[in-house]
Amino acid sequence: MLINAFFTAGAIGMAKEATERGRTSLSDMVEYGRRKFISLLFANIIVGLIALAGLVFLIPGITYIYILHIPDIKALSAQPEFMPAMAILGLGIVIMVLYMLIISMVFALPPYAVVIDDLGAIEGVKSGFKSFMSHKLDVFLLWLVVLVMLVVSIIAGFVLLSAVPFVGWLLDIAVSLVVIQPLTVIWWSRLYLSMQG
Repeated sequence: MLINAFFTAGAIGMAKEATERGRTSLSDMVEYGRRKFISLLFANIIVGLIALAGLVFLIPGITYIYILHIPDIKALSAQPEFMPAMAILGLGIVIMVLYMLIISMVFALPPYAVVIDDLGAIEGVKSGFKSFMSHKLDVFLLWLVVLVMLVVSIIAGFVLLSAVPFVGWLLDIAVSLVVIQPLTVIWWSRLYLSMQG
């Protein structure tokens, strides 16, 4: 997480400099990474804890299964309560996934607020949330484009892995590192900068 925060802060800093000045360099990445990685790390932890709160949706299904006092899944499947227990647990999983997707959209901007506006972790999370509230449609559309791009990349990665295992794996990593991640950082940085006027 620490290394990821350093490189993410550096990439956002480079995108900011490229957008504002028309050029950037590795020294910008090192400077922004060195200066903002701790704040970005704590902002990511805050958002991660908010996302983890979605585990609460699993509690009813797990509690129901626990109340049945059945020692293993084989014994549970023979009981009449099996289908309702699995339905409650399945519904909890679906709601938890939807909650985490919504959180990933609502809190997509805090990393950019932390680095671009030079804020601390808590201020960055608040500023990113306020920016989302002011520009919901813009954030939703970009979030949707990035999500579709990631899903297509994952599917293409599985297809490549099944067709040519080692080469497919290398190609998938290369496309992710060289195309998808830089492109998404630039898009989000430009969106955030445009929101700040």
